[in-house]
Amino acid sequence: MRRPDDVTSDLDVSDDDAEATANEVSTLVGDMLRDVDCAEEAWRRLASGGLTGVAVQEQIGGSGGSLREAAAVLKAVAAHGLDLPLLEFTWLASRVAEWTGRRAPDEPVAFAIAERTTDGQDGQPPYRATLRWYHETTAAHVLLPADGALLVLERPAGLRDGSPSTVHIDPQRVRAAAETHPVPDAGTLAAELQMRAALGRSIQISGAAAQVRDLSVRYAAERVQFGRPLSRYQVIQHYLARIAAEAHAVQVASRGALDAWIAAPSTAGGSVSNAKAVASHAVELCTRLAHQVFGAIGTTREHELHRYTTAMWAWREDAGNEYQHGAQVGEAALTAEDPWAWLVDQGGRR
Repeated sequence: MRRPDDVTSDLDVSDDDAEATANEVSTLVGDMLRDVDCAEEAWRRLASGGLTGVAVQEQIGGSGGSLREAAAVLKAVAAHGLDLPLLEFTWLASRVAEWTGRRAPDEPVAFAIAERTTDGQDGQPPYRATLRWYHETTAAHVLLPADGALLVLERPAGLRDGSPSTVHIDPQRVRAAAETHPVPDAGTLAAELQMRAALGRSIQISGAAAQVRDLSVRYAAERVQFGRPLSRYQVIQHYLARIAAEAHAVQVASRGALDAWIAAPSTAGGSVSNAKAVASHAVELCTRLAHQVFGAIGTTREHELHRYTTAMWAWREDAGNEYQHGAQVGEAALTAEDPWAWLVDQGGRR
């Protein structure tokens, strides 16, 4: 079984080299997706280049590499305005495959950690899970932590793309999954995956927020109203400054959390919760002010802004929102020897 902190090559190179490699990966993804606005084509290109399997062990079908490089792919795709199942496929489902010694999935999948609802008596479903089905996903992997099993589900017919759906899992399916796809120490794995999901969503919000900032600044400079650019109006300048500040806060928090996770996943929970709280909190302000800068045009299908803001709202709630992770940050601070120093350190990481 591969330990949670055993991430290939992250700790074997200098910080400068790792950062340079991540920047190269980000540039490669940007070039690869430059003329793509279709999710299916984007996934095909990334998969053909091995970028959907970055940081997944080669012996189970991945491309190898480091989690920092995988984060660069995740952020670059989000900055391109694409909501793909990269987090679910690379960071979660493939991690389960590593944990259990199985092959990584061959196709993109939806993923969820099921929530225990009852003890399964009287025929009541013992689990429920919320799944997001993407354009490319035809199956879902659902981890059942209490029973140590992985359930593989086919996509229901007629389900709308991008919409969350709740699945109730009956006892018979639980027993079958425990026999066909057992997962040892599933509770420990589930805890790690929850943090991985929160970290990944923070990174995605970081990439999208930076692009929302850039789009807003460019539009305000180009759009002329009443004889002068929008960027000359004080209220618009205030909006742009607040968007930029929030985007930078998410960048700092998510990068600090990634650094903490690479250094020691077992102690990175506070940093990851901090990043997800900051990222989720930034979503409402960034998207609201950006749409105010753009006006009605930003909501049209033809304009690209809505691709970022819609995805950011979905990522805000997924893997815990700002309230849930804010409470976890408070709990982590209270367990520190010096709570104030701990909070300052989390906010100051680069």
